[in-house]
Amino acid sequence: MSYFPTPEEVVHVHETRDKLVKLTLEGLKNAHINAHVEAAGSTAKDTWVRGKFDYDIFVVSPSYKHAYFAMSETFPQGFHKEAKGTLEIWHFLYNGEDVDLVFIPPDHERIDTLKHTEYMNNHLDAKKRKEVITGKAFFDGVGVLRPETGGIPSVAVEAAVIQYGSLEKVCQVWAKSEAVPFLADPAKPTRNMLASVYPQRWAQTRWYCNNFTKSLKRQRQAEIDAKQYSPEKYVEAHEDFTHMHFPRHSDRATDFLTALSACNTSLREIQNQHREVKGVCDAYVFEDIVVSFTVTPKVLGAKKLHCGPPLSMTREVEAFTKEYPDAFVQDGRVCVVKDRGEIDVNALMQEKIAKRFNSFKPRSKREREEDMPYPF
Repeated sequence: MSYFPTPEEVVHVHETRDKLVKLTLEGLKNAHINAHVEAAGSTAKDTWVRGKFDYDIFVVSPSYKHAYFAMSETFPQGFHKEAKGTLEIWHFLYNGEDVDLVFIPPDHERIDTLKHTEYMNNHLDAKKRKEVITGKAFFDGVGVLRPETGGIPSVAVEAAVIQYGSLEKVCQVWAKSEAVPFLADPAKPTRNMLASVYPQRWAQTRWYCNNFTKSLKRQRQAEIDAKQYSPEKYVEAHEDFTHMHFPRHSDRATDFLTALSACNTSLREIQNQHREVKGVCDAYVFEDIVVSFTVTPKVLGAKKLHCGPPLSMTREVEAFTKEYPDAFVQDGRVCVVKDRGEIDVNALMQEKIAKRFNSFKPRSKREREEDMPYPF
């Protein structure tokens, strides 16, 4: 099965990961900075899909900003990676492979990432690790894994396999869950690890899980081996949607949320004026941003039913019938049919979404990937 790491890749990843931890400790020692250094993420838990890995090294220290500055000099070929809140990330390539050095104070919420690593390593045996890797390959192949585009966090796949025992059992439960279910976070049991999953992405997850549980084991493996999510597969899964493409502006998560906001805001504006319009928005981020929507009806007729006050409001009814002599009673209210001209809702949505995106100034790929080092 092509998604399991080869023994050679496992050895390489372990050696590189441990080397990076060692180099980081040495750099901090030379800078006279006390810090806890630990690998996190899939390469620290042996849960990565073959060929799809990077290295996350956490540096925990009250002097995390000074540690960041020191390590940016140790690995000067890197660049500052945009992050929110009180943390710093220095990104660089080590022998051609991606590395994120994450610098946080001891009381930072991202310390939970290290708790996740410890928990998973204590609860994942060899069999469950294979189930996790299969699950990640499967969900990634159908486009529902990436949390930055509204999908399932990788760590949630690990927690789900620990809870239910196998990918098949995870899918059996998830396929039956109309709403996003609660999956306890081992670092904070009252927190739902699936809380950030976008409803449209959850609907996709249920559909693919349902198909997965119904197919034969040999078919499942062949399907996972062959799956590589692409814009074509996204469009295929949204065959009734209208798709619009825009250039990237920022990181994947920001672009996804911006796209959803542009679509949903445009839809609400139309619904505020035409309540009979129903619609659904979705988005995905590849090399460009894909904004997708479907609306019904796609075209509004030239006549519109406009209803005023209920019959119990005598004065208001009199005023309404005075303004509209042709008014009639419907469902206990006075109403009138007004001319508004035919409205192409589909075209109006595209116009409004495009207007919002055109107000942004796209950043170049280099601008998105690079930022100035932390100013000391």
